[in-house]
Amino acid sequence: MTPTRANATDTGRRIQSSSAASPRNGAGEPARSFPGRRLRRSVRVRTAVVAVAVVGVALGIGAVVLVRVLSASLTGGVDASARLRAEAVANL
Repeated sequence: MTPTRANATDTGRRIQSSSAASPRNGAGEPARSFPGRRLRRSVRVRTAVVAVAVVGVALGIGAVVLVRVLSASLTGGVDASARLRAEAVANL
């Protein structure tokens, strides 16, 4: 096989073609690579996963707090309104 030129950062070096350089399984076929496997191990992907998890947890906690505060506020408003209306009816 003829060698092929590497990318622009590999100036002046030549590498073998990917089929000649790839490992072979027992049947003589090129072994399958799993590109997702390599990405899962990289620092960039792990950092992104942790960041997404942290933001997700923060949003979840914020949503729960917001719902509870609004619920308490609305319940308090309804209670105050009902109390005032009851006093108005009692004064008739």
